[in-house]
Amino acid sequence: FSCDTPEKLDRVLGLFYRCRGRRKAFYMPLWVDELRPLGNTLDTSTTMTFAGPEIAEVYANSLTYSKLLIRRFGKADVVVDVDSTYVDGAGNSVIVLTEAVTEDILLDDIMNINWIALVRLSSDRLTLDWITGSVAQIYLNVMTLEESP
Repeated sequence: FSCDTPEKLDRVLGLFYRCRGRRKAFYMPLWVDELRPLGNTLDTSTTMTFAGPEIAEVYANSLTYSKLLIRRFGKADVVVDVDSTYVDGAGNSVIVLTEAVTEDILLDDIMNINWIALVRLSSDRLTLDWITGSVAQIYLNVMTLEESP
């Protein structure tokens, strides 16, 4: 976590203190494997399509990868729950959402799309590095958990 304000630092430290000892799980974006849809996801849609079959093949029936975070420029983030995945007739991955989106999600508005995983601290160790006098980098060890079906 990068913290460039005292408030952000307090929030991360508060999360650490509440969850240490493997007591509580929390959701965290996984900043790897950024996803990019092939087209706009329009209001009332329950699917998102991505190039190639890999996403559907790798994440099919996953209890770990069951939520997506859609970060947008100048708009509120959107979290969607994934029901299933499949490969369509064109060889692309289709992610089926548990509920329809409630507003248009346009390609030009998308900053990034990442999986969100349920995690918990795997140790009570926290490393804090001050990059500058006002920016801190915090490192926590977490382990991903499976969602209850």
